Amino acid sequence: MTANYQGLNREVITIKCNSNVNAPGQLVKLSDNGIVSKCGDGDTPIGLVLNVRNGYAAVQISGYMEIPHNGTLNAGYQKIGASGDKELKLSAESEKQVLVLDASNSTLRFIF
Repeated sequence: MTANYQGLNREVITIKCNSNVNAPGQLVKLSDNGIVSKCGDGDTPIGLVLNVRNGYAAVQISGYMEIPHNGTLNAGYQKIGASGDKELKLSAESEKQVLVLDASNSTLRFIF
């Protein structure tokens, strides 16, 4: 890429997490009121875990992100879903639409 988007519109929340949320880089979903758990195949993520400590996770819920992806994604607005807790895929059923800036190689660069 020729431009650097790191930090663009980055918003992070601290939220309680289930014990299955245990590492940075995991995609998470809301599993209960005010609690997140890791995504499984087909889930719609609310964000990306940046840090986990003492039962709480710092979760990036918007802004520029880079995450591995599975399948074919094109630049522009795309509907995405999780294909596991650390990978995204194209998902027609998802209600989450992101702006894909670059989907070359196996890394998806997008604005959540």
